[in-house]
Amino acid sequence: MADETTTADGGNETGTTTGAADGANGGERTFTQADLDRIVTDRLAKERQRSEAATAKARADAERKAAEEAGEFKKLYEGTVAKLQEAEQRAASAALAVTRRDVAARLNVPAALADRLRGDTPEEIEADAKQLMASLPKSGTPPANAGSGAKQTGATDAKSMNAFIRAASGVTQ
Repeated sequence: MADETTTADGGNETGTTTGAADGANGGERTFTQADLDRIVTDRLAKERQRSEAATAKARADAERKAAEEAGEFKKLYEGTVAKLQEAEQRAASAALAVTRRDVAARLNVPAALADRLRGDTPEEIEADAKQLMASLPKSGTPPANAGSGAKQTGATDAKSMNAFIRAASGVTQ
């Protein structure tokens, strides 16, 4: 019976050979179809293992890289949120300062005292401004000591003043 075999160089031979004869006379080794199937199956299995190992390594690397990027993105996100909160606080503070200035101008609070107004809403600031203005002395009223000084007798008008000076210096008219 003739078996079809393949030589190591990939060629096909048809003939009858025995394994002992090939090994004994040092010729080319021939393979049966079963041998080839086994060799191919082994090589495919090895390649599949290599491919699966490479895929697993690539997946692990991708997951590691994604985790690192997620950590970086988290840091960036937290930094951005902090900057946003700081900007919102500055904007609220600026808006409150504008409100204080507007209320102070409307209620005639001196500019030097406008920064002293307290409150978080325009109504609270206005109430504080009214309270502050009520505690300040009125600018239209004279000071408490005005006009209460002691007057000298005989020195109420210009003629009397001239007469007073003459009398004090000993000059008679």
